[in-house]
Amino acid sequence: MKKNMLIQIVIFCLITPLFAQKEIKVKGIEGSYIISQDITPKQAKEKALEEAKKNALREAGISENISSTNVLATDADKEDMEQVFNEFSSVEINGKVIDWEIISEEKYEDQYGNFVVKVVINADVVKYRKEQDKSFRFKVEGVDEYYLEGDKMHFNFLPFKPGYLKLFYFDADLNCDIIFPNPYEKNRLFEANDTTAFPVSHMIEYEMTTEKEKEINHMVFVFTKKDFPFTEEVNYKNLLRWLYTISPDQRAVQYFSYIIKGND
Repeated sequence: MKKNMLIQIVIFCLITPLFAQKEIKVKGIEGSYIISQDITPKQAKEKALEEAKKNALREAGISENISSTNVLATDADKEDMEQVFNEFSSVEINGKVIDWEIISEEKYEDQYGNFVVKVVINADVVKYRKEQDKSFRFKVEGVDEYYLEGDKMHFNFLPFKPGYLKLFYFDADLNCDIIFPNPYEKNRLFEANDTTAFPVSHMIEYEMTTEKEKEINHMVFVFTKKDFPFTEEVNYKNLLRWLYTISPDQRAVQYFSYIIKGND
């Protein structure tokens, strides 16, 4: 797997998350979306999948509340951005789709002459018992919108309450890795109101690389009250499953996008 942020890390943890939430399995859930001049078939499929996930939540008896995220990059490829943004600005306060499988997909013309994409999914839904603790927050400063290949990323992390940090990165192809903790920067408790500069260790650098003229990368900061080790192979789907099985009152999340420009 190509890594755009050069940190030679693959971490597998052996402890399952605490405070596991109630999971509900729903089957045969439909979602559809019209293909228009302003949207490609691939985009329509993503929107149909998004609608199916919302319907899965409704089927599981979970009411809708929309949570938003902080997205820095503004001129990235719209299709890639939309796929990622839909995951991180979605129905989540009372529950979340943590896993899904598309069991059928079709395109058809409806009675009004519109071309429609429809997907049918089976999904695993988690139902939360508690809502987000709005006092459990943190601040990140120094993540830029643009980097050139070879640039080093530096940023400051300031928690307002004590907790544990997991930091993930993934690229436009959804290749995923864990940035912190790593073999040089150990997992630890971050104290309240104590700013930490990253990288923490002088033995490591967060270096930007790309083989493209321009590409978008993403980082997810997951800050938790207790230590919730990551237990699965590091990939995008497992990241979402791990994240959304942690109760909202136990975590705070920030999401950043940035663009890496290749050297001419």
